[in-house]
Amino acid sequence: MASLKDIADEVGVSVSLVSKVINDKLGTTGARKELIEAIKAKAEELGYKRNFNSIALLAKRQGAIGVFMHRMGAKGASLTEDSLEGMAEAAHNLNLRMMLNFVTEHEDYIQRLEGLHTGMVDGVVLSGVFHMEAIPLLLKLKKEGLHLVSTFSDPIHESIPNTGLVEEDTCYLSTKHLIEQGCKKIATFDTMPLRTKGFRRAMSEAGLEVNEHLVFPMPQMHTGFKSSTARAALIGALEAGHQFDGICAQSDSQAIGVINELISRGIRVPEDVKVTGIDNSAFCEACSVPITSVDQKPTQRGYAAVEMLEQLIEGKQVESNCVKPELIIRQSSVVS
Repeated sequence: MASLKDIADEVGVSVSLVSKVINDKLGTTGARKELIEAIKAKAEELGYKRNFNSIALLAKRQGAIGVFMHRMGAKGASLTEDSLEGMAEAAHNLNLRMMLNFVTEHEDYIQRLEGLHTGMVDGVVLSGVFHMEAIPLLLKLKKEGLHLVSTFSDPIHESIPNTGLVEEDTCYLSTKHLIEQGCKKIATFDTMPLRTKGFRRAMSEAGLEVNEHLVFPMPQMHTGFKSSTARAALIGALEAGHQFDGICAQSDSQAIGVINELISRGIRVPEDVKVTGIDNSAFCEACSVPITSVDQKPTQRGYAAVEMLEQLIEGKQVESNCVKPELIIRQSSVVS
């Protein structure tokens, strides 16, 4: 592998100058534009690769970031995987090593956070399920010099930058779409208050009354998003004789449970009942009736979070931002 000295010898300049050019550290050092371009061209010609571990060491950095992820959504929803994909891609592009702490239990999350320190990583991305009681510990770590960012729907603390989501718009978009397809009696699973708020807003804007019997109470967190839980709620509504022509599910797992139950009863989707989901999971395309779903942009948000963290580590100012969800229309809500 070519070295800085090899480049210096070829161009006829000092190793020090080559190092400054390659590492963008010229500062006030005077050098002709033609000479700078010649050094860069020779480095490329010789196949020179920067030693990022050495660079990190010189900058008193670990050259690594941590990701604390408590699985979000039902298994198969791909939210967690897509988010990690975005983070891993950004870390690769920024030449950072990524240390993953992946948990499914509350106790494990807090315990692993307690073992974290600046000697391990330069900063941490917090993602997945949020733990309110972790805030004092996070602020302590931040005070000790650990940089933190998050990918929750909303910022968890004013001092921790966040790349979030306009959560209310998820059900707003899907409910509005169902209304545009001619639905007037729309049901939803009341799993997340903000999503249900979006459902109600879309109904109100369209001048449609919400039938409270069609706002099915659901357990909070993971259980409420499950296919089996949604299916049970739907069966109860059907047996009670409630009528509806659209269902705004609050997860794709709910949507697939709904579609399976409706079809098993001879109710056609989308001809008789139109259905939407949230997550834009991989299985939306593979369902017996491909599911219209809302993409929460987890890959984009994961990538942005790592970029934000790197800027923090470099001493730059960053601000929290929000990503808007996107409706992906498929067969479950549109009659062809």
